[in-house]
Amino acid sequence: MGCGKMMAGGLHDKNERFAAWMDVMRIGNTEVAKNMHISGIHVWKVKEGKAELSDSFAWKFGQAYGFDLAQRLFSTDREPA
Repeated sequence: MGCGKMMAGGLHDKNERFAAWMDVMRIGNTEVAKNMHISGIHVWKVKEGKAELSDSFAWKFGQAYGFDLAQRLFSTDREPA
């Protein structure tokens, strides 16, 4: 996948949930970046797991799309399946 070290141990479940949300919503990197006031390249890197989904990213996402959604997508306090 190109970033095996970062993906090991489920570190990027948040990135995967973000990517899945983008796919379901049929929203592109450019639109998300515009709404979050960040670069499209950064959105792409987060979506692809090439950059950490930081607290700052989650906060900006919450400002753009709502904090309830941000918490559902990015919370690490999940019950095991």
